[in-house]
Amino acid sequence: MVQWDVLAGKEAFRRSKWPISTPLGQRDEVRIAYDPKFSSRPVECLWWCAADTTCHGVVFYMDVQTCSFRGGGQQLPADLRSQNTTWEAATMYIKRETPPAPESAWESFEHTEAFREHDHAIVDATGREITEMVPGTEVEPHDCFSACSHDPSCTGFVFYTDIHLCAFRGGSTQTGARLRSERKSWAPASLYIKPEVAAQTPTGIPFIFDTDFSIDVDDVVALCAAHALADRGEIDLLATLHGTGLPKGVGGLSVINHHYGRDYVPIGAYRGDVGNPELTLGPRWTNYGNGHYVESLVENFESPVREANDVLDARAVYRRVLAASPDNSVTIASVGLFTNLKDLLESQPTRDNPLSGIELVRNKVARLVVMGGRKWEGE
Repeated sequence: MVQWDVLAGKEAFRRSKWPISTPLGQRDEVRIAYDPKFSSRPVECLWWCAADTTCHGVVFYMDVQTCSFRGGGQQLPADLRSQNTTWEAATMYIKRETPPAPESAWESFEHTEAFREHDHAIVDATGREITEMVPGTEVEPHDCFSACSHDPSCTGFVFYTDIHLCAFRGGSTQTGARLRSERKSWAPASLYIKPEVAAQTPTGIPFIFDTDFSIDVDDVVALCAAHALADRGEIDLLATLHGTGLPKGVGGLSVINHHYGRDYVPIGAYRGDVGNPELTLGPRWTNYGNGHYVESLVENFESPVREANDVLDARAVYRRVLAASPDNSVTIASVGLFTNLKDLLESQPTRDNPLSGIELVRNKVARLVVMGGRKWEGE
C-alpha cells in the first residue's frame, strides 16, 4: 500500500523530470483537469506514480494544472525531502511505501538452490534492471532483501556464499510453490522466498501425473490434457513421473512439458526392471517395452531432459513434492503401472523427511485416480 508525504509549497528537481508509464505513454509531465472542489489532490497522477516502481514522487503545479514526475536513482524519496525549494503554486507528493517485511520473516532454505539457469530480471530502487547483485556486506545479503522487496515481480533470490552473489527469482513460473519443489542441494547457497509469496496458495488443485509413457500413445494425450488444465488454472502441475524401465520415456515427458512451457515441472524416473527393453523377453509389452512413438518424439523435438539418467528417481520426487505440499491437498493421477506408487509406499523416513511413504500419502494426498488396469490371475 502506497502512502504519500505531502509538502505544500515545495518543489524539487524542476529541471530533472523523470518519465513514467501513464495511459498516454511514457511521460515526465502530464496536464490534468483538476478541480479542487471535487478532490484535494491530483489523484490520477498519484495512481500512475504508485503503479510505476521507478517513480518516487510527484510535483503538482496548481497554477498550470500539471503533474511533473520524479524518480530514478538520483531522485529517491530522501533526496526529494532534503533537496526541495519553496514554490507557492506547487505541492510535492513523496511516495512512502509500507516497510518491507523483516528479513527474519522470509522463508529460507540453507544449502539450497532453485532454477539455477533461469535468473529473473527485477527493477531496483534506482530504476536499474538487474538479474544479479553483489551485496554490500561480506556476510549477509541485506541489499538483496531490499531489492527483491522493491519489485513486486520478485518472488525470492538465491545467495551464493562462495562467490558472494545474489541471483533473483520471480515471475509467474517461479512462484513460492515452484521454488520449493524445484530446490536442489547446493552447499554454498541459500534460497530465500519473499514472505507474501511464501504465504500464497495456488488456486489450482495440486496435481501429480504418474505414467508408463512408453507402451500406448494414450499417455501423450493424457499429459497434454493435464497441461491444458494447468493452462486454465484448474490444476497446479507439481510433477510428472515415469513408471517403466524405458530410459527415453522421461525424455518424452520432457518434450511435452517443454512444448507447454513447463520445463520447471520436476520429472522422476523409475529405476527398476519392469518394462526395461533389455529385460523384456516376450511380446506382452508393445514392441518389447519400447513403444512405437517415444524414440521418434525424443529425437525430433527439443527438450532439456533426454533420458532417465538426467533426472532424480521417481520415489525421491514423490517424497520431495509431497513433503512441500499442504496436508490433504494433492491429487495423484496414475495412468500407467503402479511401480512408482509401490516404491513411494515402501519408502522409509530420511534425515530430510521424517515421514515414511505411507505417512506422506496419508497426510498429503487427498485423492488417487487410477486408470482401470486388470488383476492377473494365478501366481
